Amino acid sequence: QICGVALKLPTCLYAEVHHLRPRGGPHNGSDLHDNMIVVCPNHHALLDYGAIPIENLRLSLHRISNASVKYHNERIYGKCVAR
Repeated sequence: QICGVALKLPTCLYAEVHHLRPRGGPHNGSDLHDNMIVVCPNHHALLDYGAIPIENLRLSLHRISNASVKYHNERIYGKCVAR
């Protein structure tokens, strides 16, 4: 939902799911669809480590929580944290 890239494997496409507000402490994000986006492995790592903000998402059929996007941009982005 950021770059539109999925890895082409011999029998399928591969992408990863990123939790906008990470699960577990100290973030305690939910495992609900409104807290998840589908991304390529490279963007997943960049998001996990707070290297990029969330902006201009390629919106899918599910609704994404504005609060989760705000949480990532204010609490994760720029902090170089791992979950």
